[in-house]
Amino acid sequence: MTCTEVTNIIKSCKEEGSSTLNISHRKLVIVPPEIGDLHKLKVLLLNDASLIMPPREIEKLTNLEELHLENNKLSMLPAGIKNLSKLKYLCLSHNPISFVINDETANYQCLRYLFIDNIEMSTMPASMCLLENLEYLSAGSNNIKKLPEEFGCLETLKWLRLSNNCLETVPDSFEKLQKLIYLDLSINLFSYFPINISKLKKLSSLILKDNKLTFLNESLSNFLCGLGKLDLRYNKIIDLPVEVMSSSGLLL
Repeated sequence: MTCTEVTNIIKSCKEEGSSTLNISHRKLVIVPPEIGDLHKLKVLLLNDASLIMPPREIEKLTNLEELHLENNKLSMLPAGIKNLSKLKYLCLSHNPISFVINDETANYQCLRYLFIDNIEMSTMPASMCLLENLEYLSAGSNNIKKLPEEFGCLETLKWLRLSNNCLETVPDSFEKLQKLIYLDLSINLFSYFPINISKLKKLSSLILKDNKLTFLNESLSNFLCGLGKLDLRYNKIIDLPVEVMSSSGLLL
């Protein structure tokens, strides 16, 4: 699709007063600056293109609530993206960005959903823990070796995926995630079960497959048996407590 064709789509969106613009899967390298005129826009889909840098004009879309930029070639984000204070949903997965949230962009106080899978992140910045209303976080397929101690500040999290990283443990503050329902820690380097996970009273699904677990303490039996789903496949567990073995939600 040519730049002229995209410009025409943007103009039509403005004339119709539409709140959604979908120009994904168009092999775009650049986006026409006219996109900055869509002041009523709430949902913008720019995913699955060839963008190296999203247009700076995005910072003018101050009513934007949902932004899809996954599957591009982004290595950085425009500084003005911090102005999108109404953003609730942000997907940046499968881009070589390395980092997303810093002290300047941590004012996304409306953000509920953040997807940052496969962005070549090796360190999760403590500033990400300032997203105090975040409910869904997916940061799989990175190279994260350690979570910041402040991670427990994300007390509104309900769904968390950290699969395919290099984690060996979780911080002590992890037990503060008392609203967490789903936790995926598969394909990491856990050699023992982090005891503070057992303090998550609302947790119903725990995915720990493909780690290096060798045993589970019997003191964990009540917690593990209370889970709706417990995936322990592809570990090296020699012996499991009898109660856990008989759990209906166990995958081993």
